[in-house]
Amino acid sequence: MCTTRSGGFWVGTYLLAASLATLSPAPIPARAATRRLMIQKRYFRVISGGSVSVTFKKPTTAGNLIVAYVVWDNAGSVSVTDNAGNTFASAIGPTQATGDTSSAQIFYATNIAGGPDTVTASFATAISARGVLYVHEYAGLDRSAPLEGAVAASGSSLTMDSGVLTTAGAGDLLFAGGESNGRSIARLTRGFKKRLGKYGNVTAEEAAAEAGPHEITATQKGTA
Repeated sequence: MCTTRSGGFWVGTYLLAASLATLSPAPIPARAATRRLMIQKRYFRVISGGSVSVTFKKPTTAGNLIVAYVVWDNAGSVSVTDNAGNTFASAIGPTQATGDTSSAQIFYATNIAGGPDTVTASFATAISARGVLYVHEYAGLDRSAPLEGAVAASGSSLTMDSGVLTTAGAGDLLFAGGESNGRSIARLTRGFKKRLGKYGNVTAEEAAAEAGPHEITATQKGTA
């Protein structure tokens, strides 16, 4: 995950911290920041082929941030582009799930052009079972260098834990992405708001109430 802080998730889980959250000179209260920052989100899954695309329902706004979370069923690489000419950088990953062939990775595009936008994840190795793309648009974040840090973790336990990510300031956006070969991921750390939760995966976010260490945990019903 990608703005104010980042951290690893459960099976192929990530927690990202980025200094996306302060265009204003004063820290943003956590609850207010979470409501203000999220603009829209969407997802799509394919079960075969070399790419998966998602079109935002509404035109994006110039200067905003897009975070893309990609989960796919092999160890090949993935790249993310869109039809607006925005540049997507990797926030963290790819990370492979322990004891499973799935991979996951988080990307972000900062200071976007704005307008109708279709985001595409292209896979070096063709999908044979699942390739899922989750996209999120955020406002009010740093337009030049939004990524403060990120962590990732994988394992086979029913309990998922990103590990600790330390942020420099309050109001930072914490974005998390989790992947499981089970049916669902639940019981996220209180304060994190689930945004998308289809196909055994999850994305979530929290506005950091204060600087310092942050971590996200959850439970999954799979084996990786």
